[in-house]
Amino acid sequence: MSRSLSIFFWISATLFTFFGAISLILSAFDGFRIVPLITLIFGLILIIFIYLNSIYTNSKKSKKIFEIISLLMFWIITLTIIVFSLEQYQRWKNGFNLIDLSLKTHLVPKSIYDQNNTRRIFNSDYVEKNNLNISNPNENIFDPINIFGVKTDSPPYLLKRNKSYSYEKGKFKEQEGNEKIHFKTNSYGFRGAEIDFQKNITILCLGASTTEGSNSNEDNTYPHHLQRLINEENQDIQIINMGHSGYTPEDIYNLFKFNLNLKPDVIIYFEGNGNGLNRKEVYSDESISISTLINAIYKRLMIGRIIFNSVPNSMKNIYLNNQVETFDLNKDRPSKKEYFSELEKIIELSLNESIVPILVTPTNGWHKDIQFTDDEFINMNKEINDYWPLTPKEIELFYMDYAQKYKDLAYQKGVKLINIENDFKDDKSLFLNAENKLTDLHHFSPKGNKKLAALIFKELDLIIKELK
Repeated sequence: MSRSLSIFFWISATLFTFFGAISLILSAFDGFRIVPLITLIFGLILIIFIYLNSIYTNSKKSKKIFEIISLLMFWIITLTIIVFSLEQYQRWKNGFNLIDLSLKTHLVPKSIYDQNNTRRIFNSDYVEKNNLNISNPNENIFDPINIFGVKTDSPPYLLKRNKSYSYEKGKFKEQEGNEKIHFKTNSYGFRGAEIDFQKNITILCLGASTTEGSNSNEDNTYPHHLQRLINEENQDIQIINMGHSGYTPEDIYNLFKFNLNLKPDVIIYFEGNGNGLNRKEVYSDESISISTLINAIYKRLMIGRIIFNSVPNSMKNIYLNNQVETFDLNKDRPSKKEYFSELEKIIELSLNESIVPILVTPTNGWHKDIQFTDDEFINMNKEINDYWPLTPKEIELFYMDYAQKYKDLAYQKGVKLINIENDFKDDKSLFLNAENKLTDLHHFSPKGNKKLAALIFKELDLIIKELK
């Protein structure tokens, strides 16, 4: 092996070993990751190879073997550097975070927290726990002790109070005046109208983004449509939208607990995306498949997305044609246990406070007969990406089991359940974002929110009559 090649290998071995070891240590505090381990092992292999090359170079046979291996390793390292450099460039160009020292490879837009800062203030404990870089911390971070009276990292954020926003090109912009208002908050920081304590009946809508209605204008959320339907029969009932995008059941429980002073009579719990459920945990078949491999590459690499989006639809349909017969959510897995434990706490808190709890089954639009356009397919892969390693057919089964667990819990606790599981299949128009594009199959369009409100109102009407 030449001196220049030997120097190249020593530098490479040192870098791979150093970054592999450091990133593995850092990753240990944030869940085990395979990439740091592979990086470390490759660095150690290089060191061993260089050592062996220095002591086994006497014979022509051994020299030839080491020359072949050296050439192979040279190209592996060179291609790794090229791919890594291109990946970093594409991430920078497209507004994504670069790979940090812990080698976290999930693609997350670097601007997401700054965009959210427009309408959110973040919990200081949550920021510290997750090592978030929040711009203008004096304005965008709050001390939970001052707000909730206790030290807690849940809920992670609150909406800024008495604000109005427009929504353009995927970003929220603070809006002065009454034109183009997409999103507004009241003095409590909840989306919608000001709270009226003179109303006889108060109904809280608890949930995450599907309740908040992040894809819809102010007058097209499901709580708004529900209020409109109720007003046609009774003007003395108010609906409060307490939905917050990204909230887990734990976050929803805490927000509910910290706002019991609203003295609600009824709560409606609808959380349509399973926030807090570790979908990898509930994966029925953990064997490597073409679908899961493609999903993994797509989720982690910008280059993978570029390549994938350029291939023919016939290859993309590998996702959609994956057949799965069974799916079991009921195994005692940690995230599932925690998810439904928090949901139980919400029910029990409601009953203890003489509040009527109503559960609404989660639902989605995934179905074997649904068809996508080319552009829709590319957008939909962002949703598939969120459910990795589940394929589309598995997503449908996941929701079926997820909904069944809701039914079981409602039966055990003896509380009202509104089953909408099969009311949103086969109709893409029920799932559109604020820019009238299909990006997922669990966030409702205005049409979908209107339908959801009608389904809930049909059942809620009887409960309201009992409360009078």
